[in-house]
Amino acid sequence: MEKMKRPTSVTVFAWLFIAAGCISFLSIPAAAILREYQQLLETMDISSTAALISCAVSGCIFVVSGIALFKGLHWGRLMYFVLTPFTSWLFFSFRSTSIISLVFYLVVLYYLTKPPASKFFGSDASV
Repeated sequence: MEKMKRPTSVTVFAWLFIAAGCISFLSIPAAAILREYQQLLETMDISSTAALISCAVSGCIFVVSGIALFKGLHWGRLMYFVLTPFTSWLFFSFRSTSIISLVFYLVVLYYLTKPPASKFFGSDASV
């Protein structure tokens, strides 16, 4: 059976995830060096070690999830849906989670569970 064409929303989010993962990886050296960034973390009562680990873990989640989305692998979107809130809670207890990131998460959740995306991933679960 031939695989259906990837929905545009899946392609867009796959590229966004990969770009976000790369940016996260690129921010690790800056976070370790820049005093302004470390001062910002101190005002938010977040350890720099937790921030660095979070950048690495988030980067991995985004890149792997983005690649899996391109390939139509159902576990790629599940990985994003489950691990993104979990890592926010684990490292920051949701202190750094903003309204914008929550809205983005809900938008991704909506589009990646719509019927065309669910069909592409081989799942009947849709919103």
